[in-house]
Amino acid sequence: MKKNSGGAFQIAQNFIKSTVDNVDFDWYYWLSDDLRSFGEDILKGTDQSKIQYFPTQPNFFGTYWDVKKKISKLEESLKADLIYTIASPSYFSYRTKEIMRYANAWHVNLNKFAYETLSFRGKLRYFFFTIIQKAMLKKGKYFITQTFSSKSGILKVVKCSENNIEVIPNTLPNIYMNKEALAAGGRKSRNADLNILYIAVPHPHKNIKIIPTILRKLRARNPGKRIFFHVTIPKGAFLDKFKQKCNNLGVSDYVINHGYCTQEKLIELYRNADLYFFPSLLETFSLSILESIFFKVPMVASDLNFNRDIAKESIVYFSPENLEDAVEQLDLLINNESRYVQIQEKMELFVRDNPKFFNYDLSFANTLEFFKRTIEQ
Repeated sequence: MKKNSGGAFQIAQNFIKSTVDNVDFDWYYWLSDDLRSFGEDILKGTDQSKIQYFPTQPNFFGTYWDVKKKISKLEESLKADLIYTIASPSYFSYRTKEIMRYANAWHVNLNKFAYETLSFRGKLRYFFFTIIQKAMLKKGKYFITQTFSSKSGILKVVKCSENNIEVIPNTLPNIYMNKEALAAGGRKSRNADLNILYIAVPHPHKNIKIIPTILRKLRARNPGKRIFFHVTIPKGAFLDKFKQKCNNLGVSDYVINHGYCTQEKLIELYRNADLYFFPSLLETFSLSILESIFFKVPMVASDLNFNRDIAKESIVYFSPENLEDAVEQLDLLINNESRYVQIQEKMELFVRDNPKFFNYDLSFANTLEFFKRTIEQ
């Protein structure tokens, strides 16, 4: 029900796809309008009386109170055994047992690097929304999250049993598994062109703003190579400012924006990428790490715990306070073939040694098992 929340949309889409043929539960869907086109496609064979779409929330000065009343009436008439909220909190309180899928690091695992990306107005907004989010969290009793550090963060806010918080890590969706043949190793571009990928929505902590500077420095170090950055920025004020910065630094012709991408399009982008640059300053568990590793696209990422806890030594790190370090690590992978291949080999070992990250069916089954345990309590 929340406004666009980045990776949570992929999580929601993959989960909904898995419910379509599942008979363990009688599924009803209360979806944000942001998921309408997806829902109308994937759920077209579902009883339409079980599907409701609502304006995206929170919109406290607009549709919120009307949506709240409708949700309350639906809950009363349905008398469900359980409500599962993805990208929680949904800003609504339920009488029914609710499992919140919570993975917002801003409110449970914030670090100084991400906080300093906020403007004064952004810090004020963060302050007030943290109060609201933590108040909503405190009403919860059951949670699913992605990492044990996130679980620890939730326990600092919420008074509930540790057993009521289930850690289910992000998992590569089946659509990638079905395309496994596309994940063959080896550098894709063995000519002068080189493609660097970063998939992210333009939140301040995603640190997209540094890309034009990074690209300019890389091009200066590699005058004989045509280096391209591929990004996925939607239309809006940030994109306009980003384009202006690219113009000012003389790199506009070498930045390719793909906008919103389907999972099929993402597969294509990974398949054609030589490197993945991941300068994000705050995450809980980014699916980009698993995608990059699976497709054996060497990644250079900010050296922060949320990355190291997952990827260990299978990717390359740079100091988040040092742009020159980021340029240096990227340049090493561009020009040192043995280093490039070494990282690919580590990625292969990671996939072999961590099957839990690459088995979506198992992740879905574990989620349903937690549903059943929660209902029985």
